Amino acid sequence: MTPRLTAQQRIEQSDAAIAFLSNPAFDLHLLPLRKQLIADHERRIASDKKRLEPEDDGISIPKMKGTPA
Repeated sequence: MTPRLTAQQRIEQSDAAIAFLSNPAFDLHLLPLRKQLIADHERRIASDKKRLEPEDDGISIPKMKGTPA
């Protein structure tokens, strides 16, 4: 069974994958799907970074004490 990764771990994996795909030593620049794979990893990074951001937008009003949830 594959362990669930945290958002930070997924970001690190995607960074490593992009570095691997961008390394000219492996001749991966010849692959037709290279750009799509990199774009997929960049979208994944953006999604995970958004997930790591705090949800407080600074304009929300805290709930009053004693009010039902």
